Amino acid sequence: MMSTQFARFIHLTTTRVMMGASKSNLAKLRKKTGYPFGNCKKALEVNNNDLEKAEKWLEDQAKSLGWSKAMKMESRNTPQGLVGIAWDKQYAAMVEVNCETDFVSKNDRFQKLVDIVAKTCLHHSKTDNPSPKSISKVIIGGEEMGKLLAADQQSLSDHVVKNIAMVGERLVLRRAALVSAQPSLQLSALTHPVTGASAGNTSLLGKYGAVLIYSSPSRDERTAALAKQLCQHVIGMNPTKIEPSPDDPAPVPVKPVVRERA
Repeated sequence: MMSTQFARFIHLTTTRVMMGASKSNLAKLRKKTGYPFGNCKKALEVNNNDLEKAEKWLEDQAKSLGWSKAMKMESRNTPQGLVGIAWDKQYAAMVEVNCETDFVSKNDRFQKLVDIVAKTCLHHSKTDNPSPKSISKVIIGGEEMGKLLAADQQSLSDHVVKNIAMVGERLVLRRAALVSAQPSLQLSALTHPVTGASAGNTSLLGKYGAVLIYSSPSRDERTAALAKQLCQHVIGMNPTKIEPSPDDPAPVPVKPVVRERA
């Protein structure tokens, strides 16, 4: 009798320890991946509570489901989205990522995706043009963007499909502008309205964006603030030029008017 009770005690204690470990790993997996608790629980169950294997299982499942959903959603419009700008010294990358609804554009997961896309394109710009000798602007489309590898060595296309599986909307890499300039010039950038700061993103996110390349003998805070103001004007006014065109007619000289008193 006593041996039976002891065996039951050992079994109960072991079960409780395993449940505790599962709950701990479940919380860790949920925090790290952002996937729903049900998915994380399933991942741990099929991988014997192994965190690393469970995370890989989740990634594989998300990719598979994401690609399947992406194919079914190909005909759906994506009128919403965000512009993201990542910049560093003489390089900048402005990207556009689209979604179906404004609701998803405000989602932390979608904003993190735009952040990853912008930083990946910036890294590509630096690698592709390590020593710029002049101003350069290269436009790349969504297909080429999708082939670029992010910091985790996954393609941007894979990042997109994983997010499709999570948010349930069609997401599209639209285009990117890769800008670089020689070291003698300076860059400034701005987005409006400022979005995604709370998610811990390092890129600038918003509905509109501007990148400014300028020359100035000064590199102080006052000059940087003026450059930001110019970016604001670019976003607000959408100018096509910043100086008179050679085709503009010369101003008509005005003769002074002299008034005499009788």
